[in-house]
Parts: sequence; C-alpha cells; structure tokens
Amino acid sequence: MSELDQELLLTVLAAQRRHLLSAFEGLDEEQLRGSALPSGWTPLALVHHLTVDVEMWWFGAVIDGDATVRAEIEAADGWHPPDVRSSTIFQRYAEASARSDAIVRRRGLAAAPVWWPDDHPRHLDTVAEVVLHVIAETAAHAGHADAAAELIDGRQWLVLD
Repeated sequence: MSELDQELLLTVLAAQRRHLLSAFEGLDEEQLRGSALPSGWTPLALVHHLTVDVEMWWFGAVIDGDATVRAEIEAADGWHPPDVRSSTIFQRYAEASARSDAIVRRRGLAAAPVWWPDDHPRHLDTVAEVVLHVIAETAAHAGHADAAAELIDGRQWLVLD
C-alpha cells in the first residue's frame, strides 16, 4: 500500500474519532458521567475504553510492541476511567490518537505487528489490517455515542428531513 493509502486510512480514522467526540460535545460533567443505556457505560467510559483498549492496545502494544504500553493497559481498567476531570479523559484520547497516527506513519501499512497476544481469537497480519479494524471499531462506537447522546439531550447526528 502506498503513502497515499496510508494517509487516506488515517484521514478516515480521524473522521470517525471526530464523529464520536462530537456526540459528547456540550454535555456537562453529570451527563458525561451518567449512563443513558441499560448496559451502564457512560460517555467518559467509552472515551476511556477507546483510549486504553483501542488506541493504546492496537497501536502501542500490538503494532509497536511496546511493553511499557502493555503494562499501562494491564494496570488500567478500560471501561472504568480514573476519577479525573472529563477534559483530562478527552485530552488522553487525543494524545493516544496522535501517538497511534505517528506509529502508523513510522511503521507503514505493510509491516507486521511486532507483538500479538497468544490468547487473542484472531490474528491481523499487517498494520493496514489493524488500522481497518480500528476504523470499524471506532465507527461502531461512534454509533453507540450517537444513541447515548440522543437519549441524553435529544441531539441527532444526521437528520435528513
């Protein structure tokens, strides 16, 4: 895959990240920490999950093979954010996303992931496959964010009247 393909995939991933975050714009601390869905997850928990279990996991641990990142992930609870301001949770997601993009640019789409967990049910062979997986996962969670936001404040992502 070419450098153009790489930038195209990163542009699509960035759009999905923005879509997800836009669902939570304007929500106050109480709304960000409350759950609108029976499963009980909160908007902040979703952003924290994407930071730890998606950006850090797939890009830092799997693609880059960074043992320090793996240790950070092991110490964190991906669905239960630390008790910090919501702005800190959003900032950590932005920082993790920027690191992820840098890893992809450094490694290239054709490279194989450096590390793969023995107990993972499937194996992705290239950075490109991981990026495509993360795009799909982030897009799915953006849809979850849309549903939660609509239940919280009535806002809808795309309305064609």
